[in-house]
Amino acid sequence: MEREKFIEHFKKSIELLVDFTKQYCYNDFVENYLFIVKPNGSDFHDGLNEFEKKNLKILNRYAKKVLTFDQVLELLHHENQVPLWIDMSIYESNPNATIFELLCSRRLRRDEKLFYKAVKYPPFNVLVPTPLDVVISSDLLKSGIREKFDVNWRKNLNDKQKRVNIFEKLKRLFTNKE
Repeated sequence: MEREKFIEHFKKSIELLVDFTKQYCYNDFVENYLFIVKPNGSDFHDGLNEFEKKNLKILNRYAKKVLTFDQVLELLHHENQVPLWIDMSIYESNPNATIFELLCSRRLRRDEKLFYKAVKYPPFNVLVPTPLDVVISSDLLKSGIREKFDVNWRKNLNDKQKRVNIFEKLKRLFTNKE
């Protein structure tokens, strides 16, 4: 995929995702867009060629970093090859930024090999992950009523798990004294 087309699809996917997410989440989304890029696995597999393995090492280094639009372009577009698919969702909304999560295939392909049938702007697939306690019933959808939720639920869950893990490590440290 040519760089200009990739940029166009990326920008249109951002716009589509923000509009789509607004239907389900009550958050405000500021236009300072940042990104977290994650490969769909951190290990090599037999289906990866040498360039994809080299690229995966780079992706793994950036997997937990917040990046700009231009940094994402440099990370995902390689000589007209891009990830086979990219699942895109909003991970966090705060007063300073809207942070997108890009879960990417480790395989890189040219334009004609992308999954065109399933998505509007390949390789991007826009998603709104819902928390388990939100029930969107078919009756509510038919009536146009939707229970809106906080888009930050995954970030909050991760933050809570990090705090629990830190407390568990401290507890083990102090209880396992010899």
